[in-house]
This record gives sequence, structure tokens and C-alpha cells, in this order.
Amino acid sequence: MMTYRHALSSALVLLALFFTVGCSTTPAPAPTPAAAGHTRMVEQDPKLRITTAEVMELFSQVYGDQVLVKATLDRNDRFLLVDTRPLGRYQEGHVPGAIHMTPGEVAAKIDRLPRDRMVIFYCGGLACPLSSQAAKAALEKGLTNVRVWYEGDPGWHQAGGYMISETGYVYHMMTQSDEQNFQLIDSRPSAVHRKAFIPGSASIPIQLWDLKKSLLPNDLNTKLIFYCGGHACPHSHNSAKKAKEMGYKWVSVYSAGEPEWKREGLPLWGNEPSGVVDVATELPTAPGGLPRTISGPDFSKLLKESPNDVAILDVRSAGEFAAGHLPGAINIPDDQFHANYEQLVKKVPTGKRVIIHCVTGIRAGGVYHAIATRGGYDNPKGIQYLDASMFVNSDGTFEIN
Repeated sequence: MMTYRHALSSALVLLALFFTVGCSTTPAPAPTPAAAGHTRMVEQDPKLRITTAEVMELFSQVYGDQVLVKATLDRNDRFLLVDTRPLGRYQEGHVPGAIHMTPGEVAAKIDRLPRDRMVIFYCGGLACPLSSQAAKAALEKGLTNVRVWYEGDPGWHQAGGYMISETGYVYHMMTQSDEQNFQLIDSRPSAVHRKAFIPGSASIPIQLWDLKKSLLPNDLNTKLIFYCGGHACPHSHNSAKKAKEMGYKWVSVYSAGEPEWKREGLPLWGNEPSGVVDVATELPTAPGGLPRTISGPDFSKLLKESPNDVAILDVRSAGEFAAGHLPGAINIPDDQFHANYEQLVKKVPTGKRVIIHCVTGIRAGGVYHAIATRGGYDNPKGIQYLDASMFVNSDGTFEIN
């Protein structure tokens, strides 16, 4: 396991990379005397051009209303976005689903790019030449289905899109002392936030958004970065969309979230890192007296041997549920459950052993905790939540890690 010293050293290397290539924008060509005082725009090839409106339409066609978590993005077989800006800028914030390749890397590593999908290059806007250079290199190497999104990430911002940030940039923002116009926000349930959170992050659970959104900075130019329980967690994405709707100009999601921060050995605050016992986690179990959690192997065994004796409560979003769910599962998204507890707890089955699941166990644990502490539910058969990572395929089969 990575030690804190090694992790900190790794993070500082990322910081150095950010400062060397990420903190300066790609310079535009010097203006001609006739155009003094104006930025020279890159010449656009009509045959290659794809507009922001067309990119947004592609997102709508491919993803619909699905939350742009990693599993959703990975199923895209129509197009690939390639961010051609310096690595530091990519780490700061890139369009969801985009990979990073500079023009030189495109020429040297053309096999990384698919030939069965549209490849869309973008960079820092109408004055940035990198996307055009990358497209030229790709065409010279034999790619044919190539487009250039000249408006790039500024166009994405203006169209209401949020970005994806990487660990190196989040670490940089959390440790620099001169950046005041920035806020990191934890979208997980309050009980989860209390256990362990990234230092300095504010807790605004998605299920309490309307109640706690007033905690957001008044300045709409403040950089906002939302995070939650990792690449499978939709809460940070949903929070980011709500913040954009409120008018915040620069909004991003730290998709890797608290799990990757922890894996990197970076410091966490909260009850667990401090050795404090969280009284809330020591409360009695939910009705039925079963252990709070069920492991992945035991869950698989239960469904195989006694499928008729168990009811599945799926607390993922409606979009995730529609993309694939266990046969017979009941879907009550966790944010709706917390916001309408008294009404929705009545829909939780009582005649069978109930297993709550999501993707990583975090949302399921939050729903379980609510039932155990808020009451209004009685089930002698017992209720538990799956404490494991699970992906459900479109045909109802599942994989547990």
C-alpha cells in the first residue's frame, strides 16, 4: 500500500506537471498589424467542422437522460472525444468521456484511436490550433471519420455542460493558498461524509440539495468541484447539473472521488481518520435482526439458492435502473427516498428478506441507515445492504467485485 509520504510525493509530481504545462493557456498566433487588438481565429475546414450544437445532439442521442458516470460513457460506440490541450488543462477539466492526446501523440500513437467511430478533436476554443493539428495528423495516418470541434471546451461551458477533473488538479486546488474563488463539495449523504472526507470540502448531500444549496458561494464565477463515491456514483454529476442550472459558470465533477483520493494515500478528515467513534454508526440494526451488510459471495449464493425468499431494493437512479437491473427488483432512487421518506418507506417490501443495493454500497448504506434510525418500517424477515461493488448488465445478469 502506498505510504502517505510516497503519495504526497506523487501528488507533488502531479502538481509540478500542472504548473509546467497546465497553468498557461496555449498561446494563439500573434495578430497581424491589421488585426491588432484582436485574437486571430483558427481557419476552419467546413468538411471537418462539428459545432457545439451538433456535439450536444450527439450526447443526447447516445446518452439520453442517463447520468454520465464512467459505465455510461464506456458504452458509447458512436464517437470519441479527444482533448488535445496540455495535460494540465485536461486534468483541470475535460468534457465527460474525453481522452487526452496532444497532436504529437496522435501522430505517434494513432493505434489508440478507433476506426469504427467518429473521432472528434477539441482544444481551448476558436483561437486554439491544437485540435486542427491533431486532426491533420490523424488524417495523414489514415483515419477518415474525423471532425474538429473548433469551439471546444468554451463552447461546452456556454452550452451548460460541466467538466471532469482529475486527482492532480483537485489536490492542487485544495493545497494552494492563493486560490480563494473555489469550493469542493461532497455530494454523499451526511453520515458518509462524517466518516471520511477530502479536507476542506463542504457537505451538500444531493438528497438535501434544496435545503442546503444556499451554502454554495454567492459568486457565480466561483469554481465548483463536486465529488462522491467514485466513478459509479451519480450524485456528484446530478449536483453539477443543478449548479449549472443555477448559473455557475465553471462546474466540474471529480469523478474518481473519495475512493481514489484514499487509494492515493492522500489525507482525509473525518471520524474514521481521527479515530472518533461515530455514534450514528453504532445504532441498532434495522428490523429483523440480520447483520447490516451482506457480502458479495453471500449475496450471489442467496440469489442462486433462494431467489423466491428475497426482495431486491435497487436504490440507483431511474436511468441506471433502466439500463439494467436484477429481475423483479424494486427501484426507489436514494435521493427520492431520503427526500420523501415517510411516503416511500411504505413501498419497501416486508414479507421477504430485503437486500438493498446500488453500485458501490454507499447509496445502499445510506438508505439502510435511514430505515434503521428513522423507523416507520417493520420486517421480521430482516433487511440488509450489499457492501460490495456490483455492475448490472442490460440482461439482468450482474458482476460483483
